[in-house]
Amino acid sequence: GGDPGAVTIFGESAGSGSVTTLMGTPLARGGFNRVIAESGTPWVASAEEAQGNAERLAALLGIDATDAAAWRAVPAPSFVEAQQQQMMAAAGGGGMSLDSGMMAFRPTVDGAVLPVSPWEAVADGAAAGVGLLIGSNRDEMKLFNMMDPALADLDDDGLAGRLAALLDGGEARAAIEAYRAARQARGEPVEASELWPAMVSDQFFRAPAGRFAALQAAHGANIYTYLFCWESPIGALGSPHAIELPFVFGTFDVPMVDMFAGTGPEAERLSGVVQDAWLAFARTGDPSTPAVGRWPRHDDGRQVTMVLGPECRPEESPRAEELAVWA
Repeated sequence: GGDPGAVTIFGESAGSGSVTTLMGTPLARGGFNRVIAESGTPWVASAEEAQGNAERLAALLGIDATDAAAWRAVPAPSFVEAQQQQMMAAAGGGGMSLDSGMMAFRPTVDGAVLPVSPWEAVADGAAAGVGLLIGSNRDEMKLFNMMDPALADLDDDGLAGRLAALLDGGEARAAIEAYRAARQARGEPVEASELWPAMVSDQFFRAPAGRFAALQAAHGANIYTYLFCWESPIGALGSPHAIELPFVFGTFDVPMVDMFAGTGPEAERLSGVVQDAWLAFARTGDPSTPAVGRWPRHDDGRQVTMVLGPECRPEESPRAEELAVWA
């Protein structure tokens, strides 16, 4: 009884990276009409990067990377263990390395499935007309920072050092001051240990989501964006990566979810708002509902985002001062 002319695909994290990558492959063209992307944009490797990852994995396994028979002979548990070792290699720095670390194994621009980067393909209109609902959580990286014991003692010099991989020295110091001023004005913590997750959350998740939305909006599609701000009962997490999932699926009865996401009437109310909006988008291409109200479209002229949390409201360019750092 489904309608093949109204197919919605959606995913979270790596799943969000997957569905947005599908927007850029000609093999999937025409297979879906709408996309919901939660906390992720296309993360792809070049053929050269993929080759380097293969060689690092082969070294961990003790095989020759050019020997196909040796690859096939690796027992599955050994393969998974080596992959985990490689993915966790960058976790100690609190970041998500795209080369040899936690994001090592990702789609490759191979000239066939992905003739070009999905970013380039979408910019050129590969998914013209496909509706998009895309967003992120306010404190995405705080989930990953739980594996970063050095964060607690981070000072401004250390923060600038961490930012050196993303910005040059002068830009890093200016970025720190921009974030500190914006957060101070809102009464939020401004220690270096709080600035780092805020900055990499924006750099890795929120800023790319905005850029991807703008690319797709240029091709006649209805684009809607959100910022999820419900806070975990675990105070150190804020509104971290994956916290929206129990609200999307209504799974507060799953063991441990109450500790991570909370429970109670307010949580149930927000879950109903989110579920209704996601379903409305899947049915009609517009997430507006009586509960959330009119959800304005997002475009370059007026970048309105729906803030989802204890209070739900549309807001023009929320936390714009921070995003300007990555523009």
